Amino acid sequence: GSTLLGGASGPHEVNAGCMCSSIAQRLLERVRLPAEMRCELYDCYFTALRASQAGQGLEIEGLMSTLPKIVGDGDTEELEEALLCTYRLKTAVPAGALAQMGALAGEGEEEHCQALGEFFSLTALGFQLASDVSAIRRGEPSALQCVTMPVVKALGKCKTRPERQQIVDALRGTGGGAALGRERLCPLVEAAGVRPAPTSLSHIPHFIHAPK
Repeated sequence: GSTLLGGASGPHEVNAGCMCSSIAQRLLERVRLPAEMRCELYDCYFTALRASQAGQGLEIEGLMSTLPKIVGDGDTEELEEALLCTYRLKTAVPAGALAQMGALAGEGEEEHCQALGEFFSLTALGFQLASDVSAIRRGEPSALQCVTMPVVKALGKCKTRPERQQIVDALRGTGGGAALGRERLCPLVEAAGVRPAPTSLSHIPHFIHAPK
């Protein structure tokens, strides 16, 4: 995948995604399925496509423009919900929809298909958040140049405007850049109660919410 994430995704990544999105249609054409099931599978598939493309668009746009307000008042509630919306669209909804496709193809009952979809949605969201935490701990440049959930939680934990400004300056590559980001951000992330390296579902950060 591209290393240019968090507001600077390259066109090659988008083009590759668009090309791959048509592959499933060829696969479905090779399998003889009842017309009703085929329609349900297509509905799930296009749900995954719509959500993932919308989520990717939101991720490319980024949330850096919201940071001046956060620095001023320290209220991260709307920012957290906006970021979760992006994660649900680009990660949770596609995973859930594709899981439902598998359940449908296996002739599962409706409630079982729904439950499996919800489980995979939450699992995907959990691993997205766990990946954010791990990236912050490793000091990956991309994680220190965009708004991720550990950043949001750290900003919410800060008590003063100068503390919040330090984090924002680090994200923007000013006032010390990535080095300052690692030194300042990691302790604040840990203070917010985020585990440094989740290894199972029981260790997924507590701020995960169910998809709406």
